[in-house]
Amino acid sequence: MSAKTFIKGTFILTLAGVVTRLLGFIFKIILSRIIGAEGIGLYQLVLPICGIIYAIGISGFEVAISRLTAKYVAHKNPQKAFSILWISTIYSMILSLILCLIITKNSIWIAQTVFKNKNVAPLIKTVVWSMPFSAIHCMITSFCLGQQKTGFAGLSQLAEQLIRMSSVYFIIKITGKTDASIGVLSLVIGEIGAAVISINYILFATKKREKTPLKLLSHYSKEIRKTALPVSLNKLSLAGIQSIETILIPIMLVKSGLSDINAIKTLGILTGMALPVILFPSTLTNSVALMLLPNVSAITNQPKKLKTSGRYALMFSLIFGFVCIIFMLTLGAKICTIAFKEPAAEKYIKTLTWLCPFIFISTTYKSMLNAIGKSSQILANNMLSEAINIIFIILLVPSYGIMAYMYGLLISQCTNAFLQLDTYNKSVNKLLNNY
Repeated sequence: MSAKTFIKGTFILTLAGVVTRLLGFIFKIILSRIIGAEGIGLYQLVLPICGIIYAIGISGFEVAISRLTAKYVAHKNPQKAFSILWISTIYSMILSLILCLIITKNSIWIAQTVFKNKNVAPLIKTVVWSMPFSAIHCMITSFCLGQQKTGFAGLSQLAEQLIRMSSVYFIIKITGKTDASIGVLSLVIGEIGAAVISINYILFATKKREKTPLKLLSHYSKEIRKTALPVSLNKLSLAGIQSIETILIPIMLVKSGLSDINAIKTLGILTGMALPVILFPSTLTNSVALMLLPNVSAITNQPKKLKTSGRYALMFSLIFGFVCIIFMLTLGAKICTIAFKEPAAEKYIKTLTWLCPFIFISTTYKSMLNAIGKSSQILANNMLSEAINIIFIILLVPSYGIMAYMYGLLISQCTNAFLQLDTYNKSVNKLLNNY
């Protein structure tokens, strides 16, 4: 991929991402004023269920499509790339649907036993059905990114957010509800809309494709599984431990002296208001990471270029990270607090803003490590840093409250950034020595 193509692709994805995130903020502000901090907390509490389904049924195939499409397009064989797309989509849809049925059937048990909150059972039954549609959207988006066609990826994100926002009005008008169910219903409707747009796009863009010979299906399936399985295991392990983390926070906050309602409210302010503000600048780094994966995949046999890419990624992450810190401390935190009408959000944002450079480093280097086939090392690094979060939640939150969790988050993200950076440098140096 040329530097011009890379910059153009990153710009398109970033522009679409910024607009989408801005709309997302407006959506969160509107939603928080309709359902309150407790409603936001309940909404955030059930999202890890989607994270589990995404990890098992989508994440690995998503990376496989992006990597293999980039490979086959570079080899002037777009037919193979298209075969990878539809085989991966079938796998992803089947897995997602099976998981949705299992979780729906056991939603009451999950709510009472896992979340210790019977109020989330109806939310679980609804929110999981966003994932089969998300599978379609994610597969087609990854296919486009693998071909360096970033326009559709950006526009589909924007369309999904617009559909979600507009659906809130109709949900309230039809159901009359003003609780957390509005959030999960809008999520499902947004994913359905994005899936429909994605299907129409791919049918129009690939209507002249040849059919894949049956004898090649087994070969392609094996190639997909080889790429997807390590990534899926990585994501599943991470999603599992992050789900435990989300479930434990309100439980440990209750032990610190908060009521059940205040514990859920605190979770809502932290994860539904403060963290989205901190993660907003990562729109740019996520776009860079998405473009890095196919780019680095194409130069895996050129260690000198890999080393140069790593240097640029580190420089960009540090500079952009410290710019974000300055903005959040001086202006960003206050603006967002006024918008959300939650005074506690300002303190949370100012504490968590120091996460920025470490999150940016982790994001870019994870993408590059995935591109050079180091998914197992990413998993080990993620598990170690997440273990730090769990330790802080269990041992310190009951005594020191939510601030203990935020300090644990800072330490764990710093550790993760260092580990991903060190792993990449060691891998590239090993390639240089063998070159």
